[in-house]
Amino acid sequence: MSAQVIRAATGTLHELRFLFSSTSAGSAGVREFISNTYPKIKAANPTLPVLVRPGGEATPARVFARFENGAEIQMSIDGASPAAIHSSMAELFSKAKLTFPKA
Repeated sequence: MSAQVIRAATGTLHELRFLFSSTSAGSAGVREFISNTYPKIKAANPTLPVLVRPGGEATPARVFARFENGAEIQMSIDGASPAAIHSSMAELFSKAKLTFPKA
């Protein structure tokens, strides 16, 4: 996620959605990130809806963040490593004043 998009996102984070392929190589980093980090995110932010949506083979991996003012941002995470996804999510959570677990 670009720093510009994260800076543009203001207000309280209301929902986080991950959309990715359950089998494609481009979504491998997302699948690993979700399996390692989802329980930690929910433990740190139990009231935040975090939706995980595996899609079809051709589904490019993306994450959507919806904020209190109705604004929604999305970023492509297709082909991203778990570390890159973690870094982007940590920055997003910091801007939204939420707790994000360490790697």
